[in-house]
Amino acid sequence: MQGRPGNFLVTDRLSLRTWEPGDEVLVRALHSDPDVNRYLSQENAPWSDRRVVRRLAQWAAEWEADGLTKFKLLRRADNVFIGRAGFSRLPESGEFELGYSIARQYWGNGYASEAAIALALRFFEVSDMNSFVAFAHAENVASQRVLEKAGMRFERAGPYHDMPFRFYRMDRPRSGGE
Repeated sequence: MQGRPGNFLVTDRLSLRTWEPGDEVLVRALHSDPDVNRYLSQENAPWSDRRVVRRLAQWAAEWEADGLTKFKLLRRADNVFIGRAGFSRLPESGEFELGYSIARQYWGNGYASEAAIALALRFFEVSDMNSFVAFAHAENVASQRVLEKAGMRFERAGPYHDMPFRFYRMDRPRSGGE
C-alpha cells in the first residue's frame, strides 16, 4: 500500500497529515522538552538534529511502504502543531505499534485520546493486518488511560529497552457473520 501526501485523517478537532520539508523544526521542538521525552528513553535527552532527520526519513519510508506512519498532528481550529501520532512497524515483530507524543502545553485537552481512537478505527480500514499493539511506560498512567479509551486491551507488563512498560493490543473487530 502506498501513501498519498496530505491529510490522512481528520477528526472534530485534529488533522493528521504527512510531514513536509521544513518540519524538522517542529519535531525538534517537540522532542527538546524533557517532559515529552520522559517515558520514551532512559536518557530522556533532547533529540539531536541527526535523530530528527533520521526519524523523519524513517516515517517517510514507512508511509511510502505501508501507507501508515507517525503523522504530524495539527489542531484544526488554527492549524497549530501539537504533536505526532500514528503507526510504525516494530522491528522485533513486524507488528504495527500505535504511538503519540503531544507537546506539553496541549496535555489535558483530550487530543491524544481523540487521535488514538480515530487512528485505531482507521487502521483496520487501510490495513489488512488483524491487530496492532501499543505500549506505555509503567509510570505513565495518562498514556495507559489513552490506550484504554481507544479500546485497547492490556496484555502484559514487562521490560522494553530496559524500561518498565505495559503492553496493549487491539484486534480487528469481527464482522457480524463470525
